[in-house]
Amino acid sequence: MSIISKPCRGERLPCHCERSEAISFRVLAIFLCAFLFSSCSDFDGPWSFYPEDSVAYKGIYTHGYVVAGQKPHICFSKLYNLDESASENFAFYDSAAVTVSGKFSNGDTLVELSSISNKPNCFTTNAEALGVVGESYTMNAAFKWDSAGEKVKSQYSGVAKIPTKLSAKSITPPGKKVVSDQKPILNTHEYLDFDYQEYPYDAYTYNIGMDYDTTVQGMLLTLAYNADSDSNGESMNTTMFHMLESFLDEDSSGYYGFTMLDATEKTRLFGFESRLKIGDFYNLDTMFITGMQLPIGKSTIKIYAVDQAYADYQNYLLESFEDPRVKSRTNIENGNGVFAGMLVDSVLMNIHSDDYITYSYARVYGCDNHKDADGDEDPWNTKYCRLFQETYCSDSSTVVKPIPTCYPVAVKLAMLHDSSSWSVYLPDTLSEVSAKQEAYADGLKRYCVSSNFKSTSIADCGQIYEECQVALDSNSCKDYIWKWCSDRDWDLSAYPQCGTALVSEFYSKQLNSSVLQRVVDLWCKENENDPQCKRE
Repeated sequence: MSIISKPCRGERLPCHCERSEAISFRVLAIFLCAFLFSSCSDFDGPWSFYPEDSVAYKGIYTHGYVVAGQKPHICFSKLYNLDESASENFAFYDSAAVTVSGKFSNGDTLVELSSISNKPNCFTTNAEALGVVGESYTMNAAFKWDSAGEKVKSQYSGVAKIPTKLSAKSITPPGKKVVSDQKPILNTHEYLDFDYQEYPYDAYTYNIGMDYDTTVQGMLLTLAYNADSDSNGESMNTTMFHMLESFLDEDSSGYYGFTMLDATEKTRLFGFESRLKIGDFYNLDTMFITGMQLPIGKSTIKIYAVDQAYADYQNYLLESFEDPRVKSRTNIENGNGVFAGMLVDSVLMNIHSDDYITYSYARVYGCDNHKDADGDEDPWNTKYCRLFQETYCSDSSTVVKPIPTCYPVAVKLAMLHDSSSWSVYLPDTLSEVSAKQEAYADGLKRYCVSSNFKSTSIADCGQIYEECQVALDSNSCKDYIWKWCSDRDWDLSAYPQCGTALVSEFYSKQLNSSVLQRVVDLWCKENENDPQCKRE
């Protein structure tokens, strides 16, 4: 029973005293609860994590920029429905008008952008209109397009401002201590030579000293490297590989099967840093890159200073996709995405080492050892590998590497040159009949598809044409040409055989896309005799 409900008894304190203590206790309890509740409001609770109700954006996304010293570049993309087939190789719009206004290097104040031939949803200008440091630019874009089955007109605009000051003034290489004992080296914008710091010192950082002003709201760090050169590659004596060596098997060359940088690419995004003040320092004063992140050989570190629009894009729009508590921000009026202004500076690196794996070796290893989604061996069957195979197999028109991977390529080259025999470029040591027959069948298919089914004295493409282009049902030949055209981004003007293949795939797979439907209809209108267009 509580103290308030106790009866007054003579042997206890006077009743009015007991009630007074009870009231004081109650007041104290209420005060404490109020204090705790007000204090708790400063801490995260379940109420803090409930996302606000918001309408999902279903329009066109803008991804564009004006970099000082470069032409404007803007790409647009539509949001796909869950059951809609991808169509990024084709224009999503019926018509488009894109302009950028502002002060350009050639004196123009308004430039009209046109679509890039092999990327119809990206726009730039043919004029030598380059961005100018410190200037603002306004994008205006208008589209007629199909939105969820309805023809609509959409207009978007955005303002970008190029920062006014950025300089990568120096770089301090890593030493033998966590805090570098090396002195800063002035950035001369010529290649700076460094010796590679092997394990464990590869985990230490190159520190790039930056000079900038308040117009810079963040920095984007990228790397450009030449993966095609045998002078570029990576050391296997790194902290990363020492951590993983018990889980990996190295081959006879000491290669563990992967590289820190993609051997099939030429650029790498290291990340983005917003402008923040930490104590008496700003985080943008120094950019850090660990030694293990840089390749052996020549490379270029590029630092992009960005405006507020791009900082908001990184910190709010992209974060909102991952965290519903973050409210998206965009500078695109009536739309979503970003139109940003940027200023760039660079540091040229040349890192030396006598012990490294070349990217060319890593590429071939990756193609030779590629596995499919089920983990089964599937060599040379990625887009990059399929496009790279002929270059790898033959560095001239008549010399082909005498290895099984290159046998079909040898047959194709013989047919391409209309040689005296389809086997003229196959190695003399290949005597097994089944291996020759397999190389012939594969090489013939490769030749016929790439030549748009042009027969020669040693290559009869008639049957393959019937299977790939005429037959209405799916078959292995159609699977091949669909993949072949996809590898070449469905460039119908350069490869007319892919127009027929697109119609075939659209109907065979019953693809759901208003964009593809429009492309197919237009193709059939212009090519009435196409066998795939003659469907009931």
